[in-house]
Amino acid sequence: MSGDTIVLGDNEIRDYVTRVRRALDDLRADDLDELTVGMEADLAEIRSEAGSLLARLGEPEDYAVELRAAAGLPPRSAVASRIRGMREAAAQLQAAYAETVQRHTWLRATQDYLVTLRPAWWLARAFLAVWCLHGILGVGAPVSVLLLLVAVPVSVWLGLRRRQRSHATAVTMGLLDTVGVLVALVFAGQLVDRFYGFPDDLLRQAQAPVSAPG
Repeated sequence: MSGDTIVLGDNEIRDYVTRVRRALDDLRADDLDELTVGMEADLAEIRSEAGSLLARLGEPEDYAVELRAAAGLPPRSAVASRIRGMREAAAQLQAAYAETVQRHTWLRATQDYLVTLRPAWWLARAFLAVWCLHGILGVGAPVSVLLLLVAVPVSVWLGLRRRQRSHATAVTMGLLDTVGVLVALVFAGQLVDRFYGFPDDLLRQAQAPVSAPG
């Protein structure tokens, strides 16, 4: 029984420290480390005296506010709180998606197949980036080719470093990939309109008002 109590207490301390650090995650890394270094040992001593961390210190988020004030640091901003909420919501969605994939074999097979298409997307992403620059800047074909020669290895390099990205970089790349998909849809629409659309003169005739017979 005593061994179980020790494990439960250790888990309580780790969970408490985790929640405190989460409430302080808008601070710089050195400030965060300064406030929380050695916290587990301090909390273990407090728990041995008071028996309960919550009874002595209150909720971890409230304790984090006290740590900020004692260190003379500004309170957590509303923007940081919203960012934290977005991170937690994204983590919940990711966990729900992973659970759904595990439950459905066909979805897991589809995901595995899409993973094999990543190199093709890296190439397409580079092409779409150059296509956008070509349309915005109006550069000629030689410059576009040079840009493509640069964009392809950069896109592949970013794809290969996928597992080494920080959270912020991963979110940024996800947003850029989403924009890339939207651009791909626009590009596909232009191709369809060019090869399968109505000629301009027929379209103008169809849109012209019909005059009543005299």
